Amino acid sequence: MSGRDADRITAVMDAIESIWCQHPELRLGQLLMGLNDGKDIFFIEEDRLLALIEEKKKAWDKKKQP
Repeated sequence: MSGRDADRITAVMDAIESIWCQHPELRLGQLLMGLNDGKDIFFIEEDRLLALIEEKKKAWDKKKQP
């Protein structure tokens, strides 16, 4: 058993679902790569991924505003 908190999975998946539902035109790979500005996300910890999702949500919401 790993020392990682299993609850992180639900938090990350909920955040991905939320932002993906706002941008259904994106494929999953496009969404994930876009979160990290096209850089590999293989080594990103989940807390950093959650922060990236929040940052992108705010940035993409600003672009939608007139």
